[in-house]
Amino acid sequence: MRKRSILKKRILEKSPGDWRRIEKVRFMPGCAAGLFAEAESWRRLDASILAPMAAAGNAPIRVWSAACGGGADACGLAILLQENIARANSRASFQIFATDVSPALERARRAQFSEADMAGVSPERRRKWFDAVNGGWRLKHELRSHCVFAQQDLLADWGFRQMDLAVCRDLATLTRENQSRALHRLHEALRPGGVLFLGRPARGVGASRAAGFETLDAEAGLFRKSAEAAPFRSLPAGPSDGTNQIARLRLSLEDLQATQEELFALNRELHDVNTRLSAVNASRAAKIRQLEAQRAMLAGGALIALFLDQDLRLQWFTPAAMELFPISERDLNRRLTDFVPRIHDPDLVPAVREALSTGRTHEAEARTVDGRWFARRIRSYEPGEAGAGVALTFVEITERKQAEDALRENAERLRLALAVGELATWDWNLRTGAVVWSDEHFKMQGYALGEIAPSYEAWIARVHPEDRAGAEAALQAARDARTVYNHDFRAVHPDGSIHWLSAQGSYFYDDDGPWRMIGVMRDVTAQKCGQDALLRLNAELEQRVREEVGIREQTMTRLAQAEKLAALGELAGGVAHDFNNILQGVAASADVMTRSAENARLVRRATDLQIKATQRGAAVVRRLLAFARRADLHAQRIDVAALLADSRDLLGAASGAGVALALDVADGLPPVSADRSQLETVLVNLANNAFDAMPGGGSLTLRARRETRQGEDGLVGGEYVRLDVADSGSGMDAATLARACEPFFTTKPFGKGTGFGLSMARGFAEQSGGALTLASAPGAGTTVTLWLPVAPAEEDARPPRRAPASAPVVAARVLLVDDDATIAEFLTDYLRGRGLDVIMSTTGAGALAKIRSGETFDLLVSDLSMPEVNGLDLARAAHDRSPDFPVIILTGYAGDADPLKTELRAGGAIQLLRKPIAGEDLLAAIVPMVRNERATESSS
Repeated sequence: MRKRSILKKRILEKSPGDWRRIEKVRFMPGCAAGLFAEAESWRRLDASILAPMAAAGNAPIRVWSAACGGGADACGLAILLQENIARANSRASFQIFATDVSPALERARRAQFSEADMAGVSPERRRKWFDAVNGGWRLKHELRSHCVFAQQDLLADWGFRQMDLAVCRDLATLTRENQSRALHRLHEALRPGGVLFLGRPARGVGASRAAGFETLDAEAGLFRKSAEAAPFRSLPAGPSDGTNQIARLRLSLEDLQATQEELFALNRELHDVNTRLSAVNASRAAKIRQLEAQRAMLAGGALIALFLDQDLRLQWFTPAAMELFPISERDLNRRLTDFVPRIHDPDLVPAVREALSTGRTHEAEARTVDGRWFARRIRSYEPGEAGAGVALTFVEITERKQAEDALRENAERLRLALAVGELATWDWNLRTGAVVWSDEHFKMQGYALGEIAPSYEAWIARVHPEDRAGAEAALQAARDARTVYNHDFRAVHPDGSIHWLSAQGSYFYDDDGPWRMIGVMRDVTAQKCGQDALLRLNAELEQRVREEVGIREQTMTRLAQAEKLAALGELAGGVAHDFNNILQGVAASADVMTRSAENARLVRRATDLQIKATQRGAAVVRRLLAFARRADLHAQRIDVAALLADSRDLLGAASGAGVALALDVADGLPPVSADRSQLETVLVNLANNAFDAMPGGGSLTLRARRETRQGEDGLVGGEYVRLDVADSGSGMDAATLARACEPFFTTKPFGKGTGFGLSMARGFAEQSGGALTLASAPGAGTTVTLWLPVAPAEEDARPPRRAPASAPVVAARVLLVDDDATIAEFLTDYLRGRGLDVIMSTTGAGALAKIRSGETFDLLVSDLSMPEVNGLDLARAAHDRSPDFPVIILTGYAGDADPLKTELRAGGAIQLLRKPIAGEDLLAAIVPMVRNERATESSS
């Protein structure tokens, strides 16, 4: 308003008529339409004018936004110029001068816009160039710094000079006379070749009034300065040069006054900028003081922290950081990659680089070489300026990791305990009715895993009808009395089999009563049957005692029988323990294969574990068969020195701290011919006997020598390897030594031994073509000697029992039968993979129907023991059709061999193979039988 008063005073002094003409001018309202209104005009301006200016990059780009109003045009120009400079990778710079006399100029200085103003701005530009403030949007500071806002009257004040671009999109709102005045001002402000942008309203201005401009794009309102326009302000004519000189001086004074006003406006703008900079500096100083305080606190604490710049150079670190990194004050400004940390964290440097580039926080855990655990965190320490630097912090979490490991170990021990104890678990929420069963619970109830949703109804449905009332009454009684639920009942499986189950559980109570029940269950069918048998046996014994009282010999016989049953129970417990361990290995490896099917290395390792577990199971079965005198010994060449060396670690771990274990093996020992697994078992049993004879400690020596025998000790004359297991224990007297190898004879306390060890060792030695001798005396220890024959030299050339994987396979059609679907599918897949045409059946009845239907097969492979129709029935049916039809019978019990051979001795090509059997072994048996059959057919 002050400028307007000064202008009015000057004009009235010169010519009152000029002021009346100026009063008729409508002052322009400014750009009220918002950013990028008339989008097509802006698009053409951007493509044809701004993009080439930014790409040239020769000198600073100067822009005048006249009658800028709320500043929308100035801000829009800043955005487009910045985008074009970035797009062209140019080094150009620009400055925008925005002027007006409108009160909206103060809002223009803030560069703040409403949602309506932002209607033409894309979401991408909003996110990139604006900050959301107070329900509106504000142009970011980096663009506001390119804009200078000042008061200026386009019609009355002199404008700028040497501008590259002038913008005035409200020109059409003026009268024709004032349009000419404004065009003259804009023409004077532009450099030669400068561009004028009027927008679509330029069509109302008319090219004829755009004096000194050539039209570039009439639709967009783009014009280029082509020539100097006639001066707008004409000097009055007069008779003397002095009058004209005074007029020129007066105009020059007015120009100086206008320039002074511009300088005042710029000074105000600079004052505002300085005020804002002072506030920013004060804020930064406060932050620096805060950071210094935090830095001092960190330096005095135990936190491990490192601060790096964007080039990974060390800027500062806490004293505790020297615990993990070999650094000192001399290492400041060195790169992180120059240090070798004392913590195993291969992802450290990549994570730091990613945090620098993305600004994201990274967290991980790492372990030192001495077993300590640390939680590592990487974070950009200047939010909003990713790449300026990162902070690395490490917090020790060793105790937490140890607690987690202990928790996992406890859970694993519980799982193993449940698995070894063959226990099933359940968890019943009485409020919601939700029930959770373990896998073993499904099996005990006769359900397939996942066959049915666990529930109280599903449980009671499988309880024997006669036991349901008692089971429910026991549940209610335990609930009412708040005691432990303990009840035995029978479960009926879908196949009609009856299983005795023993359940124990506890209720959990709150203020509203019982709400949860957790319990375990185990299958006690064997115990129940054993109890019934024991009751019957007791009844028989009582009857005999009543009938034959006083007959001592019969009483001793019955006592011996009872001792044998107890020994068998010990044996069964040991076998169950071994098989539980084997099944645990199989289950664990199967779980690994299920959860990590895509990891070939883990799958291979799990497969190896399953194969080893199967081999251990087969070894246990062979030991049982050896005890039952039904074992097939597989003689092979054994390096005794290597065997004893391999056994040393195992025996050393079992010996305890007080027993010294020594090996005394002669050089150049020849191999022996024996069953390796049986020999290992014998050595372990003999060593355990020696440990039991030395409760206070002592020495155990494993000695091996080559000796020639001439028929003494029941040996055939020849070369033998003598294996001595000698201890320094209590020894045996003559009477004990005489009975030591008798079955069931033991000097150990009840429950500590079965009396089978030495008898099984003697049977193994004699069955291997050797012998066992004992030497002992009270207080002088015991020496058990195994005599094993030296393996004949020709065994070196004996071919392997399994056919190699590349051996040729005949084309044959095989009928494979096994009621165990898993075994049947495995053998079928293997044989099919070797080129055989295999027809699989999981029932004897189904296979018998195929044989009787007339289907053609080259060979029958069948399990021996199957319900309804067994392997013998199938073999008879096959031989009824063709007496020479080849048959392979698979069985897991060696005692089946004698009745099988007796049954089919009259004729028929038959071979017995024992389970477990590998696919290679089965294939090695099939190929010669098929070839022999075809050779017989050809000769006939």
